[in-house]
Amino acid sequence: ANGAFAARSSIASVATRNCQERRGVTMGAQMSAEKADEGATVNSNGTIALDSPDKFELVHVRALHRFFVDGSYDFGMDKATFKEFITEALPNASEVATVLWDKFDTHRTKLVNALEVIAGLAIMCVGPILEKIQFIFDLHDFNGQGVLTYDEVVVAIFLSVSSTVLISGKGVLPEESMMERFADEAFVIADVDISAPLDKAGFTVWVIDRLRLEDAEDLTAKVGLREFLKRFEALQRPSMGTLSVVPGVSVSTEFEGSSAATPTGLA
Repeated sequence: ANGAFAARSSIASVATRNCQERRGVTMGAQMSAEKADEGATVNSNGTIALDSPDKFELVHVRALHRFFVDGSYDFGMDKATFKEFITEALPNASEVATVLWDKFDTHRTKLVNALEVIAGLAIMCVGPILEKIQFIFDLHDFNGQGVLTYDEVVVAIFLSVSSTVLISGKGVLPEESMMERFADEAFVIADVDISAPLDKAGFTVWVIDRLRLEDAEDLTAKVGLREFLKRFEALQRPSMGTLSVVPGVSVSTEFEGSSAATPTGLA
């Protein structure tokens, strides 16, 4: 187990370096690509409209999260606050606020969990798999200590799965007991007692193990939700029964509006 952990840690380290080396030129490439895309919707100010969730890149989701943190927003938002939050964070995404609200206020409670929305966008958006994994970790690292408690890992997995179901409109919302099983597995693989915190490396290695990613190229591949699930549709683990790579969501399901999108830029 320790040998496997070390091997997957090495894969993650190589992939992280590759992502960091490319990040400096990513925005320039995105801007060039969006200008070349004839099918993109262009706002009056010349920016590319983020008019559906699948148009998001990870850079947009990061900007949304940063605005959420800097603005000291509450997790629960009513419709007016949510639309204001999305529009002020990403002016070229104003139209998607209503789409997201309808997807996440499924029980018509007139409140949405902003963290769940951001997690859903992180999973659906187009971006490198490794960066998505690490972003999900950072999203739940509320005190910035670089570690998650057992309960925080359960919440991170639960929100990741529930947000995938809600943003795609497919699958079944997860049960907390199932998420605890996955959290148990994460701590076992990282060889960490559940009374101690799990660091980002341990969390990342668990996801790599669960998806059975074997090389750095898999981790740096930029994919959206459908491509992510289809790419790993053969990775169901016998020991976990019929659970798919994303528990609660069938890997053979076609997701509406989740195809890989042309990269788009920030306003």
